[in-house]
Amino acid sequence: MRPDPPTSEKLDPPSSAEKTASLERGAIGATGVAIMVLAGAAPLTSLSSNIALSLGFGVGQSTVLVIVLIAVVLTLFATAYTALSRTVVNAGALYAYIAHGLGRTIGASGAIIATILYNVAAAAFAALGGHFLGIGLATYAGIDLPWWIYTLLILMLVAALSLRGIASLARFTSIICTAQFALFAVLVVAVLVQNPGGFSFDVLSPAALSNDGVYLSIALLVLIFTGFESAAAYGEEGKKPRQMVSRATYLVLFALTFAYAAGTWAVTAAVDDVGAAARANPDTLLGTVFVTYLGDWSGPVLYFVVTASLVGAAISMHAVATRYLFSLGRSSLLPDSLSRAYGPRNLPRVSICTQIALTMLVLAPFALTGTSVFAGLLPAVAGHNSLGIVLLMTAVCVSVIVAAARGRLNGSLWATRIAPAIAGLALAGCEVLIILNFSSVTGTEDPWINFLPLLLVAGAAYGAWKQRTLGKAADAAPSR
Repeated sequence: MRPDPPTSEKLDPPSSAEKTASLERGAIGATGVAIMVLAGAAPLTSLSSNIALSLGFGVGQSTVLVIVLIAVVLTLFATAYTALSRTVVNAGALYAYIAHGLGRTIGASGAIIATILYNVAAAAFAALGGHFLGIGLATYAGIDLPWWIYTLLILMLVAALSLRGIASLARFTSIICTAQFALFAVLVVAVLVQNPGGFSFDVLSPAALSNDGVYLSIALLVLIFTGFESAAAYGEEGKKPRQMVSRATYLVLFALTFAYAAGTWAVTAAVDDVGAAARANPDTLLGTVFVTYLGDWSGPVLYFVVTASLVGAAISMHAVATRYLFSLGRSSLLPDSLSRAYGPRNLPRVSICTQIALTMLVLAPFALTGTSVFAGLLPAVAGHNSLGIVLLMTAVCVSVIVAAARGRLNGSLWATRIAPAIAGLALAGCEVLIILNFSSVTGTEDPWINFLPLLLVAGAAYGAWKQRTLGKAADAAPSR
């Protein structure tokens, strides 16, 4: 049966407290959005980190199967997510989606959580980009400078591109994405040509899913897809936004699943005992495979492309965080000045500069005290953001079901009830696994890191309180 045609959300009349500011319309298409979202996932970095850890300490070669299973769950989520995208168009993305079904108060809680998550992620990727760029230049060029100098240069690049508009961001990140997927392809072809017998369909055997490592693998591998849910943040600026978000989301999900599965399969084929190799040196597993199959020249190339992927992720997370700040300013959950747009391209300059300033504020203690961002910031962000994003995605699934039940969302039974119910239950299960394996996900027992998610609780409480004080003045989901 064909789904009902998309409808626009019925809005309350605007109050004097609402902002009418909007971002540039028609500035980006589905391909551009997909590139921005892919950059945020940093796929080559994921292959060298979380996937390597799953190979060593999780389900081993069956990591390929777990990737496919998680992709199936996320496809179900995408079915529900894109059903909302045809009704709700808002730079606040998950914020607006949650509010559409569950109301402004819960939506506002989700809004603050999402804003915290994406701002922290932007800071972390900028810091890690500076960290690894510094190591690379010291190793290969003899230039030895503190990481924070390189991070400042990255932030200057991010700001300059952002102030030129979303199209400039997409063009720049397209270069980084192309380099990453080119290396994925080179890896797969090199291993296939030199060791075709190493490829085995045992990677799809469910036998390994019965061991205890499966829980850690699920917790780690859910993280490599986080960011794909951010396509809706560009809806207001999109060409044919009600179709664009759907197309970009499925394109990203397919590209990530194929790259991760093929890349992981190639790594398992390249190494005789991939589990033992990954346990011994997870950090160098991917580099060793590249050098073995492609030669010494590939080591530095891989290193700098991975570093570039972190810069691309910083750009992507900055763009999403900026749009959340803009949307929340327009809704008066944050200062109204954040919703000001300037120039012929309606650029959110205040939000752009605020996001850069927040990144510098987060990173200042690390720069001033000499604390390693790799050891001190990365674990905190990994655990903090995995919990928060999966929680918000689960809330979106519930919102779809509730909105459909209340007659606020049209669509097929599959898209508005069955798919979100299955995805919501699976994501809730992933949330439990992340909590149970939290110290493994963060890689530390440090109490301040493991209690950091309480910041999300505080953010949710603030959002709910602020929304109640505003009443209907803060419209959670303006649509067009």
